[in-house]
Amino acid sequence: MWREPLDRTVAALYPGLVLVLSLVLLGEGSVVTVLCRPGERVTLPCPYHYEDDGHVSQLSVQWRSPNHELLCHYIKHRRFHNCSAGYALSYRPGSITLSVLRVATHDLGLHVCSVAKRHEFSDLSVQLVRMSEDDGLHQFTVTDPHETELGSARPHRM
Repeated sequence: MWREPLDRTVAALYPGLVLVLSLVLLGEGSVVTVLCRPGERVTLPCPYHYEDDGHVSQLSVQWRSPNHELLCHYIKHRRFHNCSAGYALSYRPGSITLSVLRVATHDLGLHVCSVAKRHEFSDLSVQLVRMSEDDGLHQFTVTDPHETELGSARPHRM
């Protein structure tokens, strides 16, 4: 069975070690929440780290709806982007956001941004939640001069 007392200690620590390594390797799996009101324009963030150390030529991004439908697809090295009607992408190195041009009920829920660079990939989940009238939050529009907006020429809401 156990040959040495140290083996029992290692065995007792193993589940915790696996959990810690999973969090380090996979990330915490957190979900970003974005509040909105139906009919408004809203921007869902998708930051990624693949361009932190410089230019990356091959990059692919997909945004999926709460129903798992493909809303937008961006392929950097082919200079290709395509979005379903009512959605637009904004790209700058390290971030590719999805703008919902006019939020509808079917837009509420969990959206997933998948970013791939050759053999690496990451997913970010963004929960789009209806804001109640009592929230008292103020919205503002931000225009980033370094950002290239794909599919729409309007500034986006944060």
